[in-house]
Amino acid sequence: MSRASNNPREKRKMDSYIPVGRRIFDIHYLFEQIKNLGRHDPFDCPISDMSVVGETRKGFLSKFRLRCKMCAKEINLYSEDPEIIKLDINSAMVTSNVCTGQGFTQMAEVCAAINMPCMSSTTYQAMHRKISSKMRDVALEQMSLAGEEEAKLALEAGEVDRDGIPVITVVADGSWAKRS
Repeated sequence: MSRASNNPREKRKMDSYIPVGRRIFDIHYLFEQIKNLGRHDPFDCPISDMSVVGETRKGFLSKFRLRCKMCAKEINLYSEDPEIIKLDINSAMVTSNVCTGQGFTQMAEVCAAINMPCMSSTTYQAMHRKISSKMRDVALEQMSLAGEEEAKLALEAGEVDRDGIPVITVVADGSWAKRS
């Protein structure tokens, strides 16, 4: 979702961009980026000469474009490492909604209440499909492993039917704590 916002609340002045509202940052990654900025070539310009000139958002991931007032060098500053492999912010937000029984509308309401841009419904639905598929695969794998372990324990305890098949109790639970 690349954009140069038309939102009048996002003020512009002389080739700079002042983002408004809140964002979610990986604080360690942010400080590492700032620390690595230090002074830059070709004129040994300090970070204080950098101005924010734009923002690109992809869901909750933000990329801020900074430009030096002295040498016009441009750099990007990210809200989290874009190369993250584990659980990026967009996946984490959708996963948290799934685990708490929420949906896009509830997430959008929370974002509005805290003055933070929200991911689009289309992005949310795509992430939801991807995450739900992975959750289903993990759940099936875990249920299979648990079934094998229970069958082994039932055999060891002699809890079998007349055909020698282990007799076990099976309980399945969804992700909503109050809906067993």
